[in-house]
Amino acid sequence: MDKKKLGLWAPILVLAAALVMLAVSSDAVDAARGGKPGGGHGGGKPGGSTNAALTVAPNPVPVGSQVIQISGTGFPANQQISVGVFGVCCNIPATVDSAGNFSVPFYRNFDWPSAYTVEAFGSSGQLASTTFVVQ
Repeated sequence: MDKKKLGLWAPILVLAAALVMLAVSSDAVDAARGGKPGGGHGGGKPGGSTNAALTVAPNPVPVGSQVIQISGTGFPANQQISVGVFGVCCNIPATVDSAGNFSVPFYRNFDWPSAYTVEAFGSSGQLASTTFVVQ
């Protein structure tokens, strides 16, 4: 193939390689999340499941709100949790109480309508996720 023809194929080959890398990395993320493709509610640790769940209040969130409360239940007691809001913020630290619950405020100016996904990862492998809507 001469250089001119290869030049036309180069962007396509780069895109194909990027798509393959994305597929491989998403499989690794799913495996790390205990084999639950797409996250899903309730999460779980590899080899077992929990009743871990998240809620966001208020939900729906009014446009212009400055703070929401992210709460979790069903986590093992007294562990560290890392909470993330995809596309906005990640690694909000929290500690689960003796009853398996936590609650953290999240400060942001929610200035346009959209849907957001929140995930909480427990230090012993639990995962829970939920979605909230700004309207």
